[in-house]
Amino acid sequence: MTTPAQTRSGRVVVALHRLVGAVDAASDALLRARTDYDLATVTFLSVLADAERPDALGDPVDGPAERWVPDLTTLAECLGVTRAAVSKRVPALVARGLVRTSADPHHARRVRLALTDEGAAVVATSTALLEEWLAGELAGRLDLEALHTALTDALAALAPQEL
Repeated sequence: MTTPAQTRSGRVVVALHRLVGAVDAASDALLRARTDYDLATVTFLSVLADAERPDALGDPVDGPAERWVPDLTTLAECLGVTRAAVSKRVPALVARGLVRTSADPHHARRVRLALTDEGAAVVATSTALLEEWLAGELAGRLDLEALHTALTDALAALAPQEL
């Protein structure tokens, strides 16, 4: 049997919570110091990038290869926030040229979201910066590839099953 993380309570959940808090705080400070973005913005853009799907039906305006998040509700679910929180955030990201919106040609009341090229570049640059920082902090202590695999496996095991 393996020993739980080094916390007073000895619980994995507590250790994960503390780890996320420490990584978030350090990541936010690093991003603010080296880029024009904070962790909340980079997280929003990263989740948007991960949630984008091709528009299978295609549409004459966007073309068949466009990738969109189907609607604000889908993005809110991925971020773990309310639809209202996403709605409030989107206009500022559009104004900064990081996100674009489009009416859904198949559902008149839906708004689709996608990263712009600049938004995708922010995700790529910020992710590389954070990965480099984390690799440096954990060099010789942890195998980051094995950690990534373990965390991805844990997320998959705990994620709700899609119907």
